[in-house]
Amino acid sequence: MRISKMAIQKVICENLYDVLGVPLDASNEELKRKHRENLLRCSPDKVGYRLTEDELEEVTRHHLKLQEAWKVLSDPKQRQQYDARLKAKALENNAAAMNEVTVTEMEFDPDENCYYYPCRCGGEFEVLRSCVPVDVHCPTCSTTLRAVHEKT
Repeated sequence: MRISKMAIQKVICENLYDVLGVPLDASNEELKRKHRENLLRCSPDKVGYRLTEDELEEVTRHHLKLQEAWKVLSDPKQRQQYDARLKAKALENNAAAMNEVTVTEMEFDPDENCYYYPCRCGGEFEVLRSCVPVDVHCPTCSTTLRAVHEKT
């Protein structure tokens, strides 16, 4: 069973710090600088005229992610709450990851830019190429898989 890119986007593959391209301990000034830099580079208004419709859609989606990341991380209270959720999720993922699989063991679909790996329940893990390494939950059961470039 294949699911569209839109459905795959629902898999959390990057945190808000990754979206902005800053470390977890970035200062407010660093967040602000990177946000502005990203907006100039990725604004649909600035680059839209030279893109295909699909590329423009992707840029627009990324632009919205940048705005959401900035909205949360620029507000000290929201950032503190987000950091707490991020740490809790990291602990949960580390405890739940049952299997580590390299991308070379997975099937790659270049049209979707996505890796697929069968689950023991008959479902299928889906991982966007740009998200590796990542922990992924099977959409059919509670099994978790860690997709990595190389075994650790």
